[in-house]
Amino acid sequence: MCSLGFTDVVDKQGVALCASSDGGACQPGDTSAISFGVEPFTLASSEPSDGATAVALHGEGSTDATISIQLNSELVPETVHGAIKVSAGGVDIHDVDATMATNDEATIRITVPGGFQAGTEYKVTIVGGAKGIKDRYDDTLAKDYTITWTTAAEEAP
Repeated sequence: MCSLGFTDVVDKQGVALCASSDGGACQPGDTSAISFGVEPFTLASSEPSDGATAVALHGEGSTDATISIQLNSELVPETVHGAIKVSAGGVDIHDVDATMATNDEATIRITVPGGFQAGTEYKVTIVGGAKGIKDRYDDTLAKDYTITWTTAAEEAP
């Protein structure tokens, strides 16, 4: 929680601002009730989305598959690669390429060479904590986030 302190702030009639935190009478200049919170660093969205089914095996016009992870703050690029874990059918995939999106510093693009396997459950874990991904304010995710989806049983014609 954060707060702001104001001095000599008046309205257009010259009356000092008043925002008492106790809800009672307010002395001009009392701004104790003015506060705000800062949204914690967190996962904003993913594609495929968590719980998705019948996910296409390849990106359109590609033999590879792409996973997109968007967080709510710009990332420290050096922390991205080691903070992403991908598995297919319970087996870790080590040859994925997790990089920052070129046009959005809060988005990670993960390329799966050769595409997804048909009828398979995939999991992506974004590692939190001290060894995890960091935002540009040096914040870490409070916990690991896992996104799970299942691919289509076969490739669409």
